[in-house]
Parts: sequence; structure tokens; C-alpha cells
Amino acid sequence: MIQANYPGASQPGDFLLRAAGLPRSQRYRISYRLIVSLGLLLLTSCSHPAGNCVVLPYKDFGPQVLAWEHIGKEWWQWQAHGDSDPGKTYDVKVVVYRNIPLQEVQNNFPVIPVKQQDFRFIESDDALDYLQTMSAENIMPEVSKQLQTTKDKILAELTRQDKNPTARSNCVQLP
Repeated sequence: MIQANYPGASQPGDFLLRAAGLPRSQRYRISYRLIVSLGLLLLTSCSHPAGNCVVLPYKDFGPQVLAWEHIGKEWWQWQAHGDSDPGKTYDVKVVVYRNIPLQEVQNNFPVIPVKQQDFRFIESDDALDYLQTMSAENIMPEVSKQLQTTKDKILAELTRQDKNPTARSNCVQLP
């Protein structure tokens, strides 16, 4: 740090407080309070859990007849209906997020029709509740198994992100 060597210079930024016409004792009191306040702000911001998310294909949430109430129809959301060809597939992704505002998630994963980029968004608790409920109903054993596998993948990835600070605030796309 460069030390000022002119009379009256004491700390970086002190000139601002001096310009405000405050006596030296008040300048130190304000500087101390400012440092303590910034330190507390930094500590409290670190104590909140970081947000994280997982991106999965629509099909991982089961057939459209089960999933549509939670994540929308399986076709592009900008279309009024799906293709007349029942074999047509759509590359719709579902973003399961936690501890992140929805608007931030939507900004990170924008829906862009010209690129056929379509995302659906569901909060992790809602996704896990849906997957648990539908897999427990056991309508079709293979569907229940798929839903349980999806639930396990989400839980495993969110747990991994919680344990690995470098993974926090990242969204991981799972196959």
C-alpha cells in the first residue's frame, strides 16, 4: 500500500471524510464503523446457502400425461399444440433449482424459439414431491422406476453441489 507522506494524511479514503469537515476523532469512528459493517455484511452473505440447480430432459419426469401439470406440455411452449406426428420429439429441458430466485434461473436459461431452446422451471422441493408422489402411486412399474431414478439423480447432484463449494451456483446438466 502506498503511504501518503503529506501532513494530515492518515488512511486511504480519509480525504473524503476530511472533505466533509469532520474532526479526526469522528473520522476514525466512522472508518471503524464502516469496516465493521462491511465485515458483518460479508459474513452474513456467506452464511446463506448458495443456489444450485440441475438440468434434465423432460422425459426424466415421466410421460406428459403425468408431468404436464408441473412442467407444461412436452412440445415447444411457444406452440399452441404438438406435432401431428406422434413420433416427433422435442428437446425440452427441465431446470430444477434451489435457493436461486426464479428470475435469475430464467435469465441463465432463456427460452429462445429460433434456436429451439426450451426450458421449464421447477423448484427442487416441488420436483421432489412430484417425483415421490408419482413413483409411490406405482401406476406402471417402469414409469415409477424412472421417476425414482430421476429423484435419486436430483438428490445426489444437489448433495454433491452442497458438499463441493466450487460446484455451488452452477447448474449441472445431467444425461
